[in-house]
Amino acid sequence: MAKIYALSDIHGHYTELMQTLKRVDLKSKENKLVFLGDYVDNGRKSFQVLNEVMLLEKKYPTQIITLLGNHDEWFYNWLFNKEPQFNFNDFFETINSFIGTKSYSKLVATVMKESDAFELDNLIRQKILQSPTNRPLLNWFTQKYQVKRYYITANQIFVHAGIDENAGDYWESITASETFTNKYPPTTGKFLKTIISGHVYSDEVAQNANYLGKIFWDRESHFFIDGHTDQSHVIPLLKYDTQENIYSSYKLISDHTWQEYIIDPKS
Repeated sequence: MAKIYALSDIHGHYTELMQTLKRVDLKSKENKLVFLGDYVDNGRKSFQVLNEVMLLEKKYPTQIITLLGNHDEWFYNWLFNKEPQFNFNDFFETINSFIGTKSYSKLVATVMKESDAFELDNLIRQKILQSPTNRPLLNWFTQKYQVKRYYITANQIFVHAGIDENAGDYWESITASETFTNKYPPTTGKFLKTIISGHVYSDEVAQNANYLGKIFWDRESHFFIDGHTDQSHVIPLLKYDTQENIYSSYKLISDHTWQEYIIDPKS
């Protein structure tokens, strides 16, 4: 009775991630956990989040699926590709998690003039890239950047933001690469498979404020795992029972107490 778990939009919130991971059972080698991306930015522990995902993948190599989101791509492109549309100011929290606040402040102090922002950008980038402590994680991050942005099962498509649903059966070949991680606005309604994604705010899609920090199902083919972690301070977890064909989630009913509930089509 295999189970597939999915979560998304951790955004540097390491403590919240560790709380949610307590709900995940990977003791059975049939069970899988799909990370839907956006590990970095906003929260203060992006490095720790990425490192935890990497370690889990190494511990459960056949059970962990790691997809990237738009924030992960943006940080990667700044760090490795020196994309001109990004600079160190776009990744303040993420950079601090890699090199520490003291190192960051020291680098800033060495470049006093605003006209030297380009130099500072390069100094910070090199500080991250040349650190032996960061090397294993950066090598892993590079590998993750090369893989597909979606994961397919017999019944589902797991993706950070979405796919081109107008393409029907040909979605896999026709969907533009940026759609997988940046699709907006989201699509609801019927599709060939169930699409499980993050990226957006569930309460926005549901038009119901009660979905903050929760999972919204459109009663057709879409599950939206809430991406508003900065406000909810919850990493919602979706669970799919492959034998019973039942989806469920968890809600926090006290500081450290979670209750599982079935996402019932009749509810």
